[in-house]
Amino acid sequence: MTRHEHARTHRDLWAFGASDRFAVFVFAAFAGALAGMQLLVLPLWRWSVGKGVLIEVPVADVGPGALPMVGSTVTVSASGAGTTERLITLAPGLVTLALVLAGLWCIVRIVAAIVGPDQVVGGAVVRRMRWLAGGLLAAPVLLSVLSSVASTVVADRLGLDAPGVGLDIDPAWIIAGLLCAAVAQAFANADRWREDVDGLV
Repeated sequence: MTRHEHARTHRDLWAFGASDRFAVFVFAAFAGALAGMQLLVLPLWRWSVGKGVLIEVPVADVGPGALPMVGSTVTVSASGAGTTERLITLAPGLVTLALVLAGLWCIVRIVAAIVGPDQVVGGAVVRRMRWLAGGLLAAPVLLSVLSSVASTVVADRLGLDAPGVGLDIDPAWIIAGLLCAAVAQAFANADRWREDVDGLV
């Protein structure tokens, strides 16, 4: 058996097919529904039953058993929040949900194009890859600022010591964004080379 024949008899486990396209769609739908439950439905439910809003406060404000640490915060349920405070705390979650749904849509469309009948990675795929990369790079900064601003404003309105505006970014998101941008550039180069070859034929 030649090497070529041997390769054809063993399917690449990492290759995407029609079933993988469906699996990605199901995963995206499940992830989107889970994000909606956590970021929108749960806060609205807490609001409807009169539970406190979840905000971050300095560790020293939690109680006598807490160990004060510089810059350390903890999430607590603060009572006495009105409509304004609840809407402020909802804002970061709504922005996060919108970004999650947009990212999942990009992933579904990218996979659909890759495993489609033509299997051509064109400009639309490159654009979506770059949108995804931009979201992965910008979203952690935006959401960190929004969350800290919301907690600071609500804590101040409720008479608690505000944690202040700061950045808390997981480097994994930055690495994922840079990797996605690199893959997008590789797709762009491949598409340009394909056009050059087609022009020579």
